[in-house]
Amino acid sequence: MNAIRLIFIDAVFNEALSQLQLLPENVELNTENGFSLQVPANTKIADPIYVYFLNKGKNTVLKNKIILAENSELTLIEEYHADHLDKYITDVSMVLQFGKNALLHYAKVQNENKKATHQYSMQVTQLTGSSLYLFLTDLGSHIAKIQIQVNLSERDAIFDVKGLYFLNEDNQYIDNNIQVKHDAPFSVSGMSFKGVLDKKSRAVFFGKVIVEQKAEHISANQSNHNLLLSSQAEINIKPHLEVYANEIKCCRHGATVGQLDKEALFYLRSRGIEEKMALQLLIEGFTADMTNQIVNPMIRSYIEKKVVSHAKL
Repeated sequence: MNAIRLIFIDAVFNEALSQLQLLPENVELNTENGFSLQVPANTKIADPIYVYFLNKGKNTVLKNKIILAENSELTLIEEYHADHLDKYITDVSMVLQFGKNALLHYAKVQNENKKATHQYSMQVTQLTGSSLYLFLTDLGSHIAKIQIQVNLSERDAIFDVKGLYFLNEDNQYIDNNIQVKHDAPFSVSGMSFKGVLDKKSRAVFFGKVIVEQKAEHISANQSNHNLLLSSQAEINIKPHLEVYANEIKCCRHGATVGQLDKEALFYLRSRGIEEKMALQLLIEGFTADMTNQIVNPMIRSYIEKKVVSHAKL
């Protein structure tokens, strides 16, 4: 992947492994206790920025921030990983601030070890015509808690979050809590998640949308679909809508929980495909529907490779 690398090891920036020289000169970067990135007005960063956080055994606290000025554009991939099997905590806060007509394609990959606790909070403020396309991929950790709060404070702002999560260990747990406030007319929000759960794992999805009285002609959609590979896996889905506006375009939610299609599995087996491979193909088919919706082609390719590699049985 051709990208501008920013590497952190145990929350400490590693300049030697990073590529600061590839950043445009007018972009401001601070790398103390995480990263703070400011993209000035009318600046479009052509190459994606890849921020890699490697944990080598320490509890870490990261405070990240991205400020996109008017008419700026950025593609960013953020990944969390560990090279050990010890317990640790990663605590991350992210602040995103959008100027008018700013655009951010943003992917976050959580691939901590299976003893880790990953806590991630995001605060988003969007002005007129700004767009955030966010994709969350949770592949690791023992406990993952994600909290996102979005304020669509001016008209025509777009917030779209999609995500995949994979739980394949006993007592593995993930909690996605996403709250969007429509505070202006003609704003658009979307939440769409899929999960694959095995063994005694547990997931919670809470999606809340508030449409204020002045936020007329908005669109808000949310969905959560889960594939349970074990009868002991659990999912708790809590959609929540509060609509105070008199006229809206669309405001809906949907959720499903199911198991692997036995007929599809039988069909693949009858064609000479081994059971393990047949299960793999069905899982990939379930998740591909989500990755195919990623708008940015570079992010889509990167996430597809991560998901296919992780989903192998």
